Amino acid sequence: MKHDNINERYSKLAKEQQSSLKLIDDLKSELEDLSNTLEKVKAEGAQYEETLKRECEDLRVESEDLSDLLKTKDRMLEDQNIVIANQKKLVKEKEEEIKQLTESKGKYRDFYDDKLQ
Repeated sequence: MKHDNINERYSKLAKEQQSSLKLIDDLKSELEDLSNTLEKVKAEGAQYEETLKRECEDLRVESEDLSDLLKTKDRMLEDQNIVIANQKKLVKEKEEEIKQLTESKGKYRDFYDDKLQ
């Protein structure tokens, strides 16, 4: 009887051991799959990070170029505003000159009209 108990106990423990070994093998396989997936995700993450860095650098360069272009356009507008202000001043001076000439002409006409009468 003791011998049967020991055999039963041994068989039970052997089955448990086989079950545990199978579970360990399954877990090792799952761990290996997870490890491979993790490495793949890390590689994709690193590649994505590099892509983002390149895009960020490209955008920084484009931003600097646009900033320089904007500064150039701003200077051009300032120059044009100066030219416009000078042209307005000249127009005003010419208008004043025309007004004076018109007044002078009117005075001379009146003077000669008086002489002719």
